[in-house]
Amino acid sequence: MNTISVDLTSDSYQIYVGHHLLAQAGKLIRSLTSGSKILLVTHPDLNKLYGAELLASLESAGYSVTTATVSTGEHAKSFESYQKLVSILAGHRFTREDIVVGLGGGVIGDLAGFVAATYMRGCALVHIPTSLLAMIDSSIGGKTAIDLPFGKNLVGAFYNPRAVIVDLELLNSIPAPLLQDSYGELIKYGVLSGHELFNKISLARNPMQVIDVSRRQELIRACIEIKKSVVESDFKEAGSRKLLNLGHTLGHAIETLSNFELGHGSCVAAGTAMMAKACFKLGLCSYEDAKSIAELTQSYGLPTSTSFDVEELYSTALHDKKSHVDSIDVALIYGIGDVRIERKSFTELKQLIESAKED
Repeated sequence: MNTISVDLTSDSYQIYVGHHLLAQAGKLIRSLTSGSKILLVTHPDLNKLYGAELLASLESAGYSVTTATVSTGEHAKSFESYQKLVSILAGHRFTREDIVVGLGGGVIGDLAGFVAATYMRGCALVHIPTSLLAMIDSSIGGKTAIDLPFGKNLVGAFYNPRAVIVDLELLNSIPAPLLQDSYGELIKYGVLSGHELFNKISLARNPMQVIDVSRRQELIRACIEIKKSVVESDFKEAGSRKLLNLGHTLGHAIETLSNFELGHGSCVAAGTAMMAKACFKLGLCSYEDAKSIAELTQSYGLPTSTSFDVEELYSTALHDKKSHVDSIDVALIYGIGDVRIERKSFTELKQLIESAKED
């Protein structure tokens, strides 16, 4: 087991990365918290796969465990789900010292995190991510949220977990389409980091388009280290952390317009490739780098564009959390390893989208 420390001014925490960590979860959590009760938030399929093993581990550490399941998909990040979970906490007389454990992907993590952040103004939180996307991105950094009809993650809080437990064994039972979708965030990290990681991601696939497991584990650790470093330098997203939104301005718009039928990673992949194309068209990024980003995205079976038109994308993107009164902060690609945050007027945002949609 590897331990990666996220060192913050306050609320620092550990990320545990290894194999067969579900069986150790109770012991790990017990070493970090003083509570006696756990609310395990997951969805029914994951509960069938991992619930018994995790429950045994938690109960062996002396916890009284209540399991609550929510539906799969982005629609679970709703006020209805939120009310259900905080009502369970209140009904079972959970205290601030007790723990919410999120067992799932990004949706479960966002929802469980927001519940923990707001119940009694904050109780203990532990993430156990089950998707590649959650392992390398959403479980790290303290972002929690639920959605509104206007867009994703519009109601939320920054709230750090006590720990993140990354059990690499869980990837072995992920359905192939979900695993493929997660690679969108992996590619994003490659574009952000530079050619070394970008090329490793390119080489991680064999001709049958199946990612090599040992290389995948190396990439997971590399992405976690990148996310940790960015979060440590800018927890509240005042500056450099905005770089992690690469691909998300258009990606979130695509995801919202699809009524969340498209996976988050696929939408980020499309958003990143489209931004690379727009930046090339505007003379910011070389043709070679834009082409490499599109080709890597395609090699992972992910989309590089969308059928939604300019007006749809533009009007939806205006609800992005990075918007200001008449402008928006956008992650622009000047090259692989050279991504910059720039404030663009809404007119300039529309021009970017038009460039991304040009043939």
